[in-house]
Amino acid sequence: MAINKTRKGTLMQLSPEEIKSLQTNDSNRVSGVAKSTKSKRMTVLKKNLKKYGYRRAFPIVLNEDLVICDGHHRAQACVELGISGWVLIDPDAVVQEYAEMSSSTNRWGIPDYVKAKVNEGVQAAQVVEYLMEKYKFQPQLIMRLEFGFSLTNPMIINMINEGKFDFMSVNEIEARCEHIKQCQEFVLPKQDKFKIAIAMMMQNPHYRGARMLSKLCQKGGDVYPSAQTGNYIDQLQRIYNHGLSTGKVYFA
Repeated sequence: MAINKTRKGTLMQLSPEEIKSLQTNDSNRVSGVAKSTKSKRMTVLKKNLKKYGYRRAFPIVLNEDLVICDGHHRAQACVELGISGWVLIDPDAVVQEYAEMSSSTNRWGIPDYVKAKVNEGVQAAQVVEYLMEKYKFQPQLIMRLEFGFSLTNPMIINMINEGKFDFMSVNEIEARCEHIKQCQEFVLPKQDKFKIAIAMMMQNPHYRGARMLSKLCQKGGDVYPSAQTGNYIDQLQRIYNHGLSTGKVYFA
C-alpha cells in the first residue's frame, strides 16, 4: 500500500497494512537482535499494546525515504496484532544515529551496520555482506581477517559507519574464508572460536593451509569443543605438527 510522502514532518496513524508496507525496505531489519532479546521484547510490547493500545507518544520514526529509523519491534508488533500505530516522518532522521543510540539495548548488531552501508552503496560493505552470506561468517571475523585481530567491536562499527575501509584483494580475503570453511568441515565443534583460531594461525608466515587440511582430514575428530580460542589453537597446533620431528611450527 502506497503512503503519501507529502505528509512528512507530521505525526500520523497508519493501519497495520500500511505499517507492513514499510517493512519491505531492506533497511528495516531486526535480524541483528539476539533471538532471546527479540522474543522478550516482543512479548512485552504485545502485552502492553493489547492492554493500552498504541500510544502516540512513542511513534515509529521514519526518514524522508520511509525507512524505519526507530521502532522496528513496534512496527512488527502492530503487524502481528493487526492494530494501527503512530509514525513520525522526520526528514532529518538518520538510520545510523538511531542505531548508535539503541545499540546499548542490543537492538542493532554489527550485521545491521553493514547492511545500512550496503544500502548506501559502499563497496567495502558489499564485500563484507557477500562473504557473510556465502560463508555464514560474522562480519567481525571477516573484518579482523583483513585488518587485524586487535580490532574491538566499537572500532569495527566506527570503520563501517565511516565507510572508509577497503580490502586489499577481494580474491585473497575470499580464499581465506574458503580455507576456514574447509577446515571447519573436518571437525565436529562448530563454534566461531574455532574459526577465529584458524584465522589467527593463518597469520603465522610459516602456516601452510594444505598441511592443515591434510592433518585435519586425518585427525579432525580429535578436536573437542572449547570455550577458549587459545585452547583451540593448542589443539590445532598439535594436529598441525603431528608426525614432524623437525620443522614444527608453534602458534600459541
